[in-house]
Amino acid sequence: MDSSKSRTVIINSPKVFEADEGVGKPFRDGIASWKETGEGRVPCSACGASVSVTEWRWDSNFAVGALAFDFWGWPPLSVSFCEMLSRQLGHCTVQHMGKF
Repeated sequence: MDSSKSRTVIINSPKVFEADEGVGKPFRDGIASWKETGEGRVPCSACGASVSVTEWRWDSNFAVGALAFDFWGWPPLSVSFCEMLSRQLGHCTVQHMGKF
């Protein structure tokens, strides 16, 4: 299956600002399991394959992970620094700006 043709929408912003509970529940459950055990899986809505939450492709402003760095009061990090950090860690990294 071509995964680029399958997309799950949990919050359809700006049309809808609340999460679709039916769509979001498997992800919440999978992430909760991952947090407790280190392994969480969610079935693909298109093909049914069970995939680890750490292997799903999320929008660029979201990630599932257990390591975070806080650069408080720093200027924006350069693209080359973020790419180097990702290579050094051997994992996908996501940069969040602003307050949570």
